[in-house]
Amino acid sequence: MDRNELIAAIESGKLSTDLLSQIFDESMEIDEDLKLRALASMLKNEPTKIGQFFSRLNPDRLAQAIEHNKLDSSMISLAVRLFPDSEQLGEAALRQPHTPSPALLLLAERIGGAALARLVRDETRLILSPELARALARNPNLETGQQSSLTTVIDKIEKDERLKIRQEYHPENFDTDDKELLLFEPVESSETEEPQKAEVRRESIYVKLQRMTPAEKALLAIHGNREVRMLLVRDSNLMVAKAAMRSPRLTEKDVSFIAQMRDVDEEILRIIANTRRHMRHYVIIKNLVMNPRTPIAIAIANIARLNNFDIRLSSRDHNIPGVVRQMAVKIARQRGLR
Repeated sequence: MDRNELIAAIESGKLSTDLLSQIFDESMEIDEDLKLRALASMLKNEPTKIGQFFSRLNPDRLAQAIEHNKLDSSMISLAVRLFPDSEQLGEAALRQPHTPSPALLLLAERIGGAALARLVRDETRLILSPELARALARNPNLETGQQSSLTTVIDKIEKDERLKIRQEYHPENFDTDDKELLLFEPVESSETEEPQKAEVRRESIYVKLQRMTPAEKALLAIHGNREVRMLLVRDSNLMVAKAAMRSPRLTEKDVSFIAQMRDVDEEILRIIANTRRHMRHYVIIKNLVMNPRTPIAIAIANIARLNNFDIRLSSRDHNIPGVVRQMAVKIARQRGLR
């Protein structure tokens, strides 16, 4: 088959091992996105036969595919198993909310370098996932200081009742009213809903949140609807706020809104700034730079990415720190703006 016929076979999902061999033949010059689609199709039908082909892929390119949500959970698991020494791939899988638990536990036991250091520091994640913390404790790459930090976290999990999540406190066990209020997105959008009705619902959510422990709120921050996330990302307990940022339901629209909040902890804004997939969006960059709550170093590092219109606004905005505004003035002069 020629290249076009192979592409047609990929798109139709009518693949065999022989066709897959041709797709992975270098002379065909099939790009990696199409190869991934072919593997994903084969994974559903003949999962035992794709490992030999998957292992030919570039792990750094796979890491990028994970970052861009191009791999489903099964493919991520396979990538983690086949490329155990790729730190970039492992770190991408750790950041991806759809990575299955077995793959996360495998990574926790063997990851090294900067990815290991970040996972050890992520106390919120470890407290919410005790099995991940215990898997991490088995990692031979842990340094003495990291082992000490991890021991402290595990002690909290085992001894501090305030940080334990009750076994019955899981979304699937919520009653119907709580599911509708806390988990499901409102039937009416915020633009069309009656203000009085929206206010009653917000008040009901707030009352329920006030009765929850930090660990319960952190769990809800991961599973809850947008209104719940937007409330809990402002929580005074940083563990809860960080959990909201880890929700698989978090959208770029959510992140853009959070980036302009002036009542969130600076650490939340740092998380946004340090997440590559968020910083590919111009509106998020702009909101961070123009948020007076954003750490100055982050605002300075990103201000040159603003367009001319927003540079002008920043140069005249007396709400942002003076040093950031002065940098905007300097950039405006360099660009010949008035």
